[in-house]
Amino acid sequence: MYFYLLRVFDFNNKLADLKTKAASQNTESAYALFSTINNGFSISGEFTGTEKNPEVSIERAITQEQTVVNCIGAMHCHLDPLPGQAPRTYKVFSFSDILGFAKIVSQSTNEQPDFGLYVTSGAGTFALKVNSKITFRNNLYRMTVTQDAYERAFNKYLTKENDLDTQILGLLNFMSSEFNGDIGLELYQQKPDGNWEKLELAPSGKTFNRISC
Repeated sequence: MYFYLLRVFDFNNKLADLKTKAASQNTESAYALFSTINNGFSISGEFTGTEKNPEVSIERAITQEQTVVNCIGAMHCHLDPLPGQAPRTYKVFSFSDILGFAKIVSQSTNEQPDFGLYVTSGAGTFALKVNSKITFRNNLYRMTVTQDAYERAFNKYLTKENDLDTQILGLLNFMSSEFNGDIGLELYQQKPDGNWEKLELAPSGKTFNRISC
């Protein structure tokens, strides 16, 4: 129990650190997440984007002990907008986030419940959880072969300028409509009290529901 609490404490501290960096940096930061039978849950060192490419890749930070086969996801920040300027990143996940997560899942030997991708900024903290590893892995091929088409489709559902609820709704519609109703993922948002709620698209596709976990 002691080691479990330490891991939770470390995870929450890293998320809080990333939220601070979202408001103070010009490049994104991230930590990769790992799980092994012998060593349990672990978090990589920090890695960042560059001045030329501020977006951070969630496929990096692999070491001799933390490898692609035991990677279970990542946590990263999206940059808050600068005063008086246009938004720099999405408030929710981007398509490149989803694609990078699919690559992680496809290479990992961990079980389905272990996987998670997290993003945080001043707008909130969100998570993607895998509800079907097979489905999500199969969708990787489609996303890779027609990546440009998916990028264009994503931008039809949401833009960086949209408010938060519009971006959430757009992301949910993209995940449903562009993958025949099943991308293999579920979307969650962290509440102010630290608990999580599932964000689920309504049958009409015009609204979404919040379900407490």
